[in-house]
Parts: sequence; structure tokens; C-alpha cells
Amino acid sequence: MNIEDKRLEELFDSIELDETPGMALEAFREVSAKLGFDEAAIAERARKNHRTYIIKRSLRIAYRVAAILFVPLATIMTIMLVRPKTEPVRWTEVVVPSGETREIVLPDGTSCRLNAGSRITYPESFTGDERHVFLDGEIFAEVTHDEAHPFIIESGDLTLAVLGTTVDFKSYRDSRSAEVNLVEGGVDLSFDTGLERRDVRLSPGDIVQLDRKTATFDLSHFSTEDYAPFDEDGQINFSNLPLGDIAQDLSRIFGEKVYVEDSSLADTRFIAFFNNGESLEAILSALCSSGGMKVRKHGEFYAITKK
Repeated sequence: MNIEDKRLEELFDSIELDETPGMALEAFREVSAKLGFDEAAIAERARKNHRTYIIKRSLRIAYRVAAILFVPLATIMTIMLVRPKTEPVRWTEVVVPSGETREIVLPDGTSCRLNAGSRITYPESFTGDERHVFLDGEIFAEVTHDEAHPFIIESGDLTLAVLGTTVDFKSYRDSRSAEVNLVEGGVDLSFDTGLERRDVRLSPGDIVQLDRKTATFDLSHFSTEDYAPFDEDGQINFSNLPLGDIAQDLSRIFGEKVYVEDSSLADTRFIAFFNNGESLEAILSALCSSGGMKVRKHGEFYAITKK
């Protein structure tokens, strides 16, 4: 063995390969067949040795064939590229039952309040260029500023991208409406209609409401000085929401089933603010008194219908 072959031998023996045995053996058999090697003898040796022997032996043969055919060594070396071994991402999921709220802190220090019936999924640690979480529900987040790693909240057809922001993002997958209230910072909201993506940029004091049924945005404004998260002071606010979504919200907040019995009422929109810890019965009574409706209780269910 000359010195060049010896060095090549040492190089091959130092390589750590990450391939499946089937792929390696198939490649080796193809090369062996073309070169006239005894496949039966080689297969027997393969069974007695670790699979890396087969792969490295194949590379040796490929090198010699390349040398004969005057193929540059750099070309052959490309087959020795190894996919980096990465640790699997470990995810954490927090589910908030109906009638409860919860506070959590994400790995980057972002503080989150989750409303009733919410579900958030996030990694044990943020890696890569973005900090990604997945939401079904409502979150009031005080996002840790990190300009190099945008904070991304995905919620079905909606994506909210922020750098460092205080924001209330409400997006339940079974609700017609979604809403973003921006208290501080800046966010970009993106909505996938199924045919196209629509984007809107928010400034502090902006409220964006999305109607999934019509694929439209509605932009309004509020005073950031007076804004309080959904779990403070027992407040429950409905800002131009359809009755169907309000019934779902009340079901989550109080842990009791509320539904719209008369479907013709489901799209009726209401603006209502309750800030004194009102009971479910009091809220339903107030809504019905202003909308020509009535509520009936059937066992554990509250049904809203026309008068």
C-alpha cells in the first residue's frame, strides 16, 4: 500500500456516517456489480461486520474508480457529506380548562396569561432564527424583546409576528372572529384566506378584528392607558362580536354550555362591557334585553332564542 492509499484508508476509517443500511448496501451492490466483485462474499462479510464497513469500503472503491476515470476527488467527496445529528425538539403543551385562567413564562422570559379554554404549545427552548409558539385561544403576552429572533404566534389561519410587544391575541379555532389588541410595540398580522395571504401592521392602540366568514379585517382604536388584560377586575368585554362567538366565550369563561338556539340570531353583533364581576345569568339577561331575545335554561344548558 503506497502512502497516498494509506492516508486515504485512515481518512475513511475516521468518517462517521449517518445513512440507513439499506441505502448503503444498495449503493455498494450497484458499484460491485459494475466492477465484477463477488457480491455473495461481500454480503457474507457485511453480516459479520458493522454496516459502516460496507459504506467505507464502497467509498474506497468509488475513489479508485474515480481516479481511473480522472474524476476530481472533490466530486467524490460530496458523497461523504454527513447530515448533522440534531436533538429532537421537545414541546410543552398547556391547556386551560373552561372557567379558569393561567399564567406561564416561556423559555425566553415572555410572560403569558391564557384565557379559559386556551391551548398553547411551545418548545422547551427556543432555537433557530424565530421563537415559535402555537395557540388556540386567547393570550395576553408581554414579549421579551429580541430583535434578532422574532416571536411568532401561529393560530390556524393566522400568524402574528412581533419583536417585543404587549399584545392581546384572541383566536379560538371554533370561533368566527379573531382579534388583536396591541398595547405596546408593533406586530404584523397575517391571514391565510385559502386563496391568498392578507397582511396588516398594527401600532399601539390598534384593534384588528378578523371575520373568518367574510375574510375581512376591521380596524379600530382604544386607549392604551385604560387597557387591562382579560383576567383583571372580573371584566368581560365584547366588542362588535357576533352572538354565536359570544355564546362560545361565555361557555369557556363560566364553564357552562351556552348556545344560540335560533340560528338566525348567531350573526347578530353586540358591543357589551361587563366590569363588575357579573354572573352568567346577569350577562345573558342584559344581552337579551337589548336584542329582542330571551334565554331559557335546559338542565345544564342555556339556550338563546327570539322572543
